[in-house]
This record gives sequence, C-alpha cells and structure tokens, in this order.
Amino acid sequence: MKKFIVDSTIPSEELDPVACAIGIPKMLRNAEIKDTTVKTHYCCGAGHRKVAVDFEAPSKESLNTNEGR
Repeated sequence: MKKFIVDSTIPSEELDPVACAIGIPKMLRNAEIKDTTVKTHYCCGAGHRKVAVDFEAPSKESLNTNEGR
C-alpha cells in the first residue's frame, strides 16, 4: 500500500489537537474503514492547532473517500 501524510488544522478551539491525533485510529475503526490504516499520528507542538497523520491506503482517492466518513 502507498503511504500518505495528511497535515490538518484543527479549526475548533474546543477540540484538543493531542486528543484528535490520538483518536484518529479509533475513528477509522468506528467507521469500519478497513482499507486505510494509520501508521503514525502526532500533534505539531504546543500552542499549534495542527495534527499530522501518516496513513497507508490503496490510493489517494481511497483516502479522500474515507476522510469524508
């Protein structure tokens, strides 16, 4: 499978970027997404509103489809 890195801004002040990074694999499992896996996920430093995630998926199209779930 191919590896994709997604760097995402957390727009809501109420959401904790660290909790979002930790919760990404659980969100994939809850959505029953089986062809996309998280290899690493992390928050981009204190005071930053970003999360970076390394995904493995069959294609970029598959990853985009799964992000919308």
